[in-house]
Amino acid sequence: MTITRLLAVASAALLVPTLDAKTLFVASNGPLTSIQDPIDLADADDTIVLKAGIYVETLRILGKDGLELRGVGSVIVDGRELGSGGDGPAITIEAALQSVVTDNRVKIGSAAGIRIGAGSGSTPVARNVAQRCSNEGAAGFDLHRDDVTMFDNLAKDNVRHSLCVLRVGCDIECFTSTRNLRDGIRLESTASGTRLTDALVPKNGEHGIANLANGVELRIAVLLANRLDLANDGTFAVLDQVQFQSGGANVDVEPN
Repeated sequence: MTITRLLAVASAALLVPTLDAKTLFVASNGPLTSIQDPIDLADADDTIVLKAGIYVETLRILGKDGLELRGVGSVIVDGRELGSGGDGPAITIEAALQSVVTDNRVKIGSAAGIRIGAGSGSTPVARNVAQRCSNEGAAGFDLHRDDVTMFDNLAKDNVRHSLCVLRVGCDIECFTSTRNLRDGIRLESTASGTRLTDALVPKNGEHGIANLANGVELRIAVLLANRLDLANDGTFAVLDQVQFQSGGANVDVEPN
């Protein structure tokens, strides 16, 4: 599709709810079939609505502060069929987005899942599934930015960790991690002040939660049938209602 034609189709698909903010609709059966194309066309504060379907691509969002990426129905972003082109994350974000995928679960599959990279802002990440990500050097969700917020996300069947937090002040609520080959949730030493609430973490190959950070708040967590439910080399500011259901041997946690 030529750029001229793409712009014409995009213009016809826009809604203008307030000021100059636009809403672009993407569907696997057209007329806009690629997610990256409207991302490139979008301005800050626009919304991109992904309709149900399988999108074989990887996405990169740079400098689109306030953009909302929203899935409606069963949406799958899958970079695994792209050969070497799918070696990176399915979605890379280097902007302060309004949110990433709300309303329904979006399944993310590639070498890695969602990577929140450089930039500032909380960038809420809600109701996503990171599944079967195949890169040993990346997680289902990789947080490389301060103060990211996550709500109601699931990661399963990934070859590394389901969630890796590398920056301070992230807030994660309602997170499920299961059947990942390595850690369910990994908090690196640089992830001080992470808040993790309402986590279900069963059947991961290494640790359910591996904490290397200081000042972590862990509330309402169920860890079961992991090789080691909880490994702690950091400190906890709060450790409340954490259940171990796969034998307590080797679990050594000293809340501070």
